[in-house]
Amino acid sequence: MKTIYKTIISTLICLIVILWSILFTINFRPIYYFCIDKFEIPKASSLEKNEIKNNYDYLIDYLVYSDNNELNLPSFSSSKEGIQHFIDVKTIFQSITTVFYIFYFGFLWIYLLLLNKKIIIIRETLKLSSAFLLSFMGTIALIFINFQKFFDIFHKIIFKNNYWIFSPEKDPIINILPENFFALCFFFILLLISINSIIMLIFSKKTN
Repeated sequence: MKTIYKTIISTLICLIVILWSILFTINFRPIYYFCIDKFEIPKASSLEKNEIKNNYDYLIDYLVYSDNNELNLPSFSSSKEGIQHFIDVKTIFQSITTVFYIFYFGFLWIYLLLLNKKIIIIRETLKLSSAFLLSFMGTIALIFINFQKFFDIFHKIIFKNNYWIFSPEKDPIINILPENFFALCFFFILLLISINSIIMLIFSKKTN
């Protein structure tokens, strides 16, 4: 029975860390602000830096915080297909948030249940979770060998249509969303997961 609990908790910890890393990255806007100059986005979009930031901020607020599906970008027009794609992305972000909280509170419930039964498996679960995540990171990191191919395959799997293939003429928002930005976000997610894994490994050695 202890092994079952250990497996369940370790799995929940891994999922929580992965989902938290995704959500943190989505909301961590300095990554994009850094990309504006790094990838010369003003030159590609013919917009000033502040205007680019305003449009990106609006988009993130729309995707993460707004309950309204109506998209009105400050500086860009949008096609019906483009709007539908962002609605699909919004739905995915909301689903990730919901699942994260389900796993988080599920973990707390099981953990408190085990404490009540005086079953202490903190060290084992942290070590197991860390080992799995670090191994997972090593495998996923291979994606950077050909990120563009991964990016295309990822979209084909996640979305049921091809609306994610934006035309700069119909949806000029794509001019301020270079692929390198998404690659950097993906790297940041992996970095957060790795850092959390190392922290868990350290705590597992210090916890009796």
